[in-house]
Amino acid sequence: MTARPGKNASIFIGAYDLSGDCNLVTPRLSRQLLDATTFGCTGVKNIYGLNEDSLNIEGLLDNTEFTEFAALRAASTGHQVTILYGTAVGDPGVACREAKLKTHVMAGVVKDINKVSAELLPENYPFEPVLLAHPLTARASDSTGTAINNGSATAAGARGYAHITTYGSGTITLSLRHSTDNFVADDTELMAFTGATAIGSAYASATGAVKQYVKAQWTLGGGSATFVIAFIRL
Repeated sequence: MTARPGKNASIFIGAYDLSGDCNLVTPRLSRQLLDATTFGCTGVKNIYGLNEDSLNIEGLLDNTEFTEFAALRAASTGHQVTILYGTAVGDPGVACREAKLKTHVMAGVVKDINKVSAELLPENYPFEPVLLAHPLTARASDSTGTAINNGSATAAGARGYAHITTYGSGTITLSLRHSTDNFVADDTELMAFTGATAIGSAYASATGAVKQYVKAQWTLGGGSATFVIAFIRL
């Protein structure tokens, strides 16, 4: 098991990198347990119901954070969320396709700095475990990332999460590729983030076989961008 210092955690909501304002992020992955106890049971029986995850955030209140949460509060739809627990390719995290801001508290504290807390609730799609495929990095030329060795292939597909926090110019194309031989002779596209064309977030999915090795690829059309990518094999 690899221990990871908490200072290397990060959180992305839509186009926003909130990591510099937050000092605690707590995603809670929860499922309903529905009482299915009947006569003759020797103890309480439960069956699984719906997922009901939540996310709590605590941090410091500054101008940047104030603007970002105001935008989240004003939005009519939810935002994609990715939380990472490390900065290296292959490090773990959790992500969900859409979460909505429920509560936003801005506390002015005598004898302390101003603080912020917030609660978000995933909308329909719960949190799921992901691996970091591309750390938040500014890129100005086309290339590919470090490959992740997943140990074996899977036949159940995959999902990907991308957040673009800065965008200079050009045409952003982000994708994940996979290979059977660590990209020696076999190198094919697994999924493309079709919505990754400017500052914001993008989601992608693939069905069927996912090969043993996976890595990120980016082409920028002569421009530049800062982005992060995570994915899960199903």
